[in-house]
Amino acid sequence: MIFMLSVAAMAIFPAGGCMQFDYVGQKLAPLKPDQAVAFYNSKDSVPPDTYKVLGRAEITAPDGTNTEEVKAELIEKAREYGANAIEVVSFKRVKTGEVEIPQNEAYGSNDPVGTWAVTSNRPDGTPIYTDSFVKTIPLEVNVIEKYEIQAKVLFLADKERVNKNIEAYKKKRKSYLHSSSRFAQ
Repeated sequence: MIFMLSVAAMAIFPAGGCMQFDYVGQKLAPLKPDQAVAFYNSKDSVPPDTYKVLGRAEITAPDGTNTEEVKAELIEKAREYGANAIEVVSFKRVKTGEVEIPQNEAYGSNDPVGTWAVTSNRPDGTPIYTDSFVKTIPLEVNVIEKYEIQAKVLFLADKERVNKNIEAYKKKRKSYLHSSSRFAQ
């Protein structure tokens, strides 16, 4: 199958939340589901003179997604783009913000309170909440940090497979240019 140059392919897909996937590079015929995709955690672990870089991919997974889900999604996308291997450039957990969750100390519970509305703040900055009976109670707030997983990888393909596809593309291109030329008649 000939090379198809994918200038920029973007897909958003569900998996334990919404992961965002971006890919820039070439695309080969997809691998079969039973074909393995090698996963290398660093450049040093990639066997020399075995692969050519097919393209680069970035994936972002929301808080609550584990690394195995991200790895599985990368392998599935690599298979879809015809890559035989993945080389990790960076794989990290990044803090994206904080969420304040009020705690209802008045009733001796540390569970989050979902039916209270913030009406104002006390002088020390502690929020004052109004319950459904219009009673105002200052509640303490727990801060929970939000994270996401960001990975940058290279999709790799066997050199022989890439070279065969390039040759097939060149032959088809030459045949097309020759047959469509005004001098070919």
